[in-house]
Amino acid sequence: MPTIHYASNPKDVGLNQKRLENIPTFFQSYIDAKKLSGVSVLVARYDEIAHTSTVGFRDMDTQAPLQ
Repeated sequence: MPTIHYASNPKDVGLNQKRLENIPTFFQSYIDAKKLSGVSVLVARYDEIAHTSTVGFRDMDTQAPLQ
């Protein structure tokens, strides 16, 4: 089983840092529109984690944050 590590730079695994940075904003628009309560995202390539982000809530009523 491969071991996954954090990439020191997304460019090292062929991904664009600026595009990855837009992921939370993209999903925040769905949360603001109440189409999603929250989301956790992990993007990996070549056994390297290039991006992680969490936005929104695990419970919309109490607005308990995702952790």
